[in-house]
Amino acid sequence: MSFKKFLKISLGIVLLIPLTILFFGCPTLEFFKIIFFIKSKRKLEIAVEIIYLVISLFCPLLVISLSIKKCCSRCCLISYESLKQVLMWLLLLWLIWAFLYTHLTWGEFNDTSFFCSDYQDDEGFDKNSLIACKVRAANLICQWAFLFLAILWARFLHLGYIDESLDIGSRLVDNNYNKFDPDDLNPGGEHGDTNFGGKGE
Repeated sequence: MSFKKFLKISLGIVLLIPLTILFFGCPTLEFFKIIFFIKSKRKLEIAVEIIYLVISLFCPLLVISLSIKKCCSRCCLISYESLKQVLMWLLLLWLIWAFLYTHLTWGEFNDTSFFCSDYQDDEGFDKNSLIACKVRAANLICQWAFLFLAILWARFLHLGYIDESLDIGSRLVDNNYNKFDPDDLNPGGEHGDTNFGGKGE
């Protein structure tokens, strides 16, 4: 292994580990935020939260579905180029929604600091409210951290700074993907082998 390849793999791993954690962590934190906001009877912009939950769940569900399809069938749901386009549009959607989400939810705990450091155990701040406050803070941080790392990953992979062996997308789909060919159903013969209602001579 050359030193250049070692650096590419090392950079890829450094980005891939936290990216993978956040990949599944973002929807998990969002789910817990909704739960604890409901428990603490805090005002919750439910439509905003559901939209973000759907966006954050799309990537994990896409990866899981492609992985299952890859393992259980020769058929590919999508080409590599199409997958890259889907992920780029999803990244753009995440970027836009991150700004909107932050703006719309920033004042949810305006009676305390962002990290809940001035929490007081009084009537207005029960245990569920403290947990909701901390989950909210972690949720926002992870949302932006994932966006930042995803942009870095996409850019570095495009520039060739990350080794191609770490490109998960290419492992989930067939780079030689072709549209469905009827001949695949009859690999041992040709179109002329079957005679429907006509003479064979």
